[in-house]
Amino acid sequence: MNIIKKIIYFLLVVAIFFGVFVGGFYVGKNQVVCRAVKPETIDFSLFWDAHDKLLGKFMNPEKITEQKVLYGAILGMTKSLGDPYTDFFDPEHAKLFNKICKGLLVALVLKLL
Repeated sequence: MNIIKKIIYFLLVVAIFFGVFVGGFYVGKNQVVCRAVKPETIDFSLFWDAHDKLLGKFMNPEKITEQKVLYGAILGMTKSLGDPYTDFFDPEHAKLFNKICKGLLVALVLKLL
C-alpha cells in the first residue's frame, strides 16, 4: 500500500508540474510583449498614406521590403530627436557594432594587463 501512495504522489507532482508549465506557456503566449502607443494618442494616417504611396508609385517596387521600410521609419524616428547619442541599428549592423565593441574591450583589457 505504501508503494501505491508513492506512485500516486509522484503522478500528482508530475501532473501539477505539467499543469503549471502548460498554464505558464499559455499565459506567456497571450501576453503583450511590446506596449505600443495607443492609436487614439497619435494619428498614424499620414504615415500609412506615405507607406501606401511608396508601395504604389516607387519606380523599383522589387527593391522595397517591409523590413527595410520599418527599419527606415525607426531610423527616421530616432534621428528626428536630434540627439547624437541616440541611434538605431538594424540587426546586421547591431551584430557588427557588438563585435567591434567586444574587440575594443578585449584590446583595452589586454593593454591594461
